[in-house]
Amino acid sequence: MFFDFLSQREDCILLLKEFYNYFGVEDYKDYLKRIIKLSNNKIDKNTLLKGYCRELVKVDNQYTKYSDALVEYYVKKGNGKSNLVLTQHRALKSDKIDDEDDSKVDGINSVYKVKDYVKDAYKFDAINRLLNDDDYDFERKIKKEANGAEYEYVSIIPNENSDRLLNKGYIIIDPKSKNILEFKVYSSDSHLKNSRIINILIAKVKITHELTWSKFKMVNNQYLLIYNKKQFGLYIRMGKKIDNTFDFSSDLFIYEYQNNVEITKNEYTKNTIYQSGTSYNEEFWKKYNAFPLSENEQKFVDAVGKK
Repeated sequence: MFFDFLSQREDCILLLKEFYNYFGVEDYKDYLKRIIKLSNNKIDKNTLLKGYCRELVKVDNQYTKYSDALVEYYVKKGNGKSNLVLTQHRALKSDKIDDEDDSKVDGINSVYKVKDYVKDAYKFDAINRLLNDDDYDFERKIKKEANGAEYEYVSIIPNENSDRLLNKGYIIIDPKSKNILEFKVYSSDSHLKNSRIINILIAKVKITHELTWSKFKMVNNQYLLIYNKKQFGLYIRMGKKIDNTFDFSSDLFIYEYQNNVEITKNEYTKNTIYQSGTSYNEEFWKKYNAFPLSENEQKFVDAVGKK
């Protein structure tokens, strides 16, 4: 009878929670939700984040657009929303793109909104979605660096028996301050076979991959974003016009911050860096690009940048 009882998944979860409560141990999903809530509340000053941002688009495995910029995010106290300024920027495109022909799919810009990169990183939506999904478990370990510093490493483990497209990844937490220092959530290779075409209005869509990766650090008791990366791939079929696979990626590197700033009203309102065109007075991408492009990405940028 006892083992039959334990075989019932919901009853087993309730039993474990009783053990947690009895021994004063917090359920780990509840623990992570509390950590995220604490992190959400750590933007306690109007802050200026200066950074370098780049966006890359591929259509049917061919690079079509590349753009980058020096960006200034005026982050509002409390909610992480930002007013954005682009101080220098480039917009490069493949030869086959005709900007006057709106029907060509290779002219599509990034799916992401550059204004939202900072806000989205501080919201931790990629983790929250998994915490509310029964197809994920979280395994906690204490790891120690060579200098003796310890941190919590939380593995995000998808249900291997699920027939859904699931993610995997990790979360790194400072055990003293309870700050999330890094998280990475990406498509589980073993579940990619589960991706299916779904109908959305007049189109058919299939997700091919996705990734969200953010890093933070404490500077003078302030919780700061220092890196944010997004990748998203999907296949779209819509009538006779679109039957293509798209890949979008973005990287944001923060290199400087200022506290207690006045939030600018002169903000950039377009969705992508590419829409800003090209205007710069120095080769800023050589000075501020913290992570090099891949070999193929660099070849594309070099080729279109010479024209």
